[in-house]
Amino acid sequence: MPYKSQAQAGYFHTHQKELAKQGVSVKEWDQASKGLHLPKRAGKASGGLVAQGNPLVQGPSPARQPRVLSDRAKTSQLIRQMSRDRKRRQQGK
Repeated sequence: MPYKSQAQAGYFHTHQKELAKQGVSVKEWDQASKGLHLPKRAGKASGGLVAQGNPLVQGPSPARQPRVLSDRAKTSQLIRQMSRDRKRRQQGK
C-alpha cells in the first residue's frame, strides 16, 4: 500500500522498529510509493461531510502518478540538467 503523504512516510521511517514488531514492512511501503508525488500532509482521515457522502465536498486528492515524458522532453530535461551541473562546477572553482 502506498503512502498517502510525506508526513506518513516520515513517521514510518522514524518508527521503523516499532512497526516491524507489528509486522509492517517499511520497504514494502517504499516500493509501493516509489515515483509518486505525495502531498506534505493528507486531508482529514474520516468523519464529517466527506464520510457522510456529501457530493459537494471532495476528500483528499489521490497521489499523482509520475508524468510520462516523450523522448524530446527527456532530451531537453537532460540538457538542462547538464547545463546546471556545468554552472555549479564553474562556480565552485
